[in-house]
Amino acid sequence: MQDAIRAFDTGDAVALVAALHDPQLSVSLDAETGRSIYAGLGEALLRASRPAEAATAYAKALEGVDDGDTDAVEVRRAYAHLIFDTNRREALRQLSIALGALEAAGVSEEDRAELGRDLRVRAILSGFPADWRHAGWIAPLNGSAAGAAAPRGGVASAAPVESAFTLVDVFYATTRKATGSKLPTAFYGGQPGQISYGKAVVSVPRDRSPGELPTPQAWAFEFRPDPARHFVLNRVERYGTRQQFLDNVTGRMSKSRLREVLVFIHGFNMSFENGAERTAQLAVDLGLDGAPILYSWPSKSSLMGYMSDAATAEDSTRIAELAQFLADVAARTGATRVNVVAHSMGNRYLIRALNTLAAGGAKQVFGEVVFAAPDVGVDEFKAVWPTIRQVARRTTVYASGRDKALALSSRINNMPRAGDAHVPLLLSGLQTIDTTAASGGLLGHDDFSGTALDDFRAVIWLSLAPEQRCVLSNDASKSLWRFAAGCPESDFRQATTLIRTTGSVATAQAKVQRALVRAAGAEAERLRRVLDLLKGIDPGRKSRGR
Repeated sequence: MQDAIRAFDTGDAVALVAALHDPQLSVSLDAETGRSIYAGLGEALLRASRPAEAATAYAKALEGVDDGDTDAVEVRRAYAHLIFDTNRREALRQLSIALGALEAAGVSEEDRAELGRDLRVRAILSGFPADWRHAGWIAPLNGSAAGAAAPRGGVASAAPVESAFTLVDVFYATTRKATGSKLPTAFYGGQPGQISYGKAVVSVPRDRSPGELPTPQAWAFEFRPDPARHFVLNRVERYGTRQQFLDNVTGRMSKSRLREVLVFIHGFNMSFENGAERTAQLAVDLGLDGAPILYSWPSKSSLMGYMSDAATAEDSTRIAELAQFLADVAARTGATRVNVVAHSMGNRYLIRALNTLAAGGAKQVFGEVVFAAPDVGVDEFKAVWPTIRQVARRTTVYASGRDKALALSSRINNMPRAGDAHVPLLLSGLQTIDTTAASGGLLGHDDFSGTALDDFRAVIWLSLAPEQRCVLSNDASKSLWRFAAGCPESDFRQATTLIRTTGSVATAQAKVQRALVRAAGAEAERLRRVLDLLKGIDPGRKSRGR
């Protein structure tokens, strides 16, 4: 008992685990005290970043506890969250018991609403019908799993709680080796393996600003992902063959109007989970009408793994695989438009794969190719540019002078990076966008998907030339575009969004003109500005220098 108390005081993980497994502790306590001690151990172990041991502690706290005991509700909920990825049926059973206890105790619907929402969200993520608890799938209070096993596949039916998040199917190809784990978050590790294909399902919270990618933060005591607030990788389904992958993407194309594909290649220090979540964020924030595809290479997902990650991009076999993969996506999925975006070190893979394709005679295979914060030496980029420029209809580089990650990379490699705006790439036919004035975040390394998102949308949605994007300004002596207050960003956002949603500039103009008839004051002034922007936009016009 004293050892457990000292472990609580120090917060030492080793001492906490020792207390958890101390056989004398469990026999020396009465039931109520034992529950309190083990529940406290669970909380302490969570704070010590030992979730598996925390789950064991909570399970011990629940031993012998009556289903109707309302004092155990929070312990059941914490336990359910910890085991959700490994044992969803048991997690749902624990949440159901907790909710049933509150109902039986006469707790008001308002006071039990949060727990009810938690239960319904996790039921939907597990593939149960929205009304599973009332349809006999799992008995809520009898302590045993009843009914058939949870159905495989997507959400069986809609439910009001689903409005809290969106489920996004992210198709993927990866050269990571599967770990053998059934956990979605640990399905692939950082070791290289044979290329494989599949689909990842990511939940994206609706209550967030475009560009945000919220995940649980330990400093905020968020130890468990909440689909209503965080991005969550919920399921990974591996396909048996490349053809199965292509067939599934083709099937998605047949259900979309614009038949778009966005291929995203992640950067350094990214896990498979991180890459899937970023791809889902881009798909939602771009309103993608088609298929988001992640290409995930075997990053170590560690700040100390920079040199190891860099070495993987030197593998000619991997580069050839990516080149063939991109060619197959463009030619064998029925997509009308394939855009490719690479971030950070992922650009090393991309420029080398494009060089391979160009050497084979490929021309304008892709719509937009975007090099976001490319961690590529300027010497290498300049050397391959004359060859790779022919592979896409337009190519854009997003660079920043506030990118701390690339500043460090420049020192490590003793060579300026293509994404560092201090030494901007000024090449014929290349659209270089300096996002320094808009850079945000701790590192300034993700502008394209965050603070520069409105400009990025205009590129992906409409292929707008830089001179038509009023959030940019041009230095007449250089082919370089910088973020500047040429127009209110909100006006530009509305203009491009209207074109995207209505299908044409003319239809967007007509919609604004109809709204102007009813508007007055500041609203009318704003709509006139948007209308003026629309009159200057021609998505078909080519950029200067192309």
